[in-house]
Order: sequence, then C-alpha cells, then structure tokens
Amino acid sequence: MGNSQHERKLKILKSAKRIVVKVGSGVLTGEKYTDVDEGVVSEIARQVAKLVKGGCRVAVVSSGSVVLGSKKLGLRRHGLSIPEKQASAA
Repeated sequence: MGNSQHERKLKILKSAKRIVVKVGSGVLTGEKYTDVDEGVVSEIARQVAKLVKGGCRVAVVSSGSVVLGSKKLGLRRHGLSIPEKQASAA
C-alpha cells in the first residue's frame, strides 16, 4: 500500500465516530481453536479503550463464543445447527 493511500485510510479512521471491530475465532484462540489467548484479548481491550478514550463508540463482535462453547459442550466444530450454535454461544 502506498504511503498516501495509508495516510488517507488513517485520516478516515481518525474521523470515525463509530467503529465495529470483527475479531475472528482464530484470532482469539490461535490456530488450534483450544483456549482463549488472554494476551490477545488484553491487547484488543487496550486498543478499544484507547479508541473509546479518544471519543469513538466501539463494538467488538466475534465468533469465538461459538468455537469455545461448542468445545465445552463436546460438539464438533463445523456443521452445527442454529440451535447448537446458539447453545454454544450462550
């Protein structure tokens, strides 16, 4: 990415009032989808706090709850029904 394109994206981001951050389950759990990486969660929280302190409204969304919940319930990782996903996320 060129420097001017990067600067333009930074300018847009800095002017944003609301930001939605989508964090994939692989980011939260690592490649093995076993447990939450607390260091990653702490870093995300730190960055979100900085954005909030700067006046942004931030929403963090993730599919991590389904992955971790399905593991805890002893369900397979793929091909879950909607009720199974809902139970896993709860």
